Amino acid sequence: MTSSRILVALLVFAGCGGAGGFHGEFVEACNESGEGSEEFCECMADAADENLNDEQKEYVLAGMRGDEARAAELEAEMGMEGSEQVGAFMASAFECGAAEAEAQGM
Repeated sequence: MTSSRILVALLVFAGCGGAGGFHGEFVEACNESGEGSEEFCECMADAADENLNDEQKEYVLAGMRGDEARAAELEAEMGMEGSEQVGAFMASAFECGAAEAEAQGM
């Protein structure tokens, strides 16, 4: 396989959410934290992809994984505006929870 074909294959794999992508990492960390069902974790990962930049996503992941030192470092880098955006994202958990409850007929 030529190097250009390898590069294209890697890009396609990455675009399909291959291992190590944010979405998969978020769902895994969410499931491990026991915060909700698979559907809830998927909903939150989708919301993070739509609403957060890379630094904010890393901050949320660090918090979910209990890496307080990294979370504090990222929080300082993000500043007040970035922290407010993460707070708004976390509030969207209620939307994902409500959607899950509705799906379960609650």
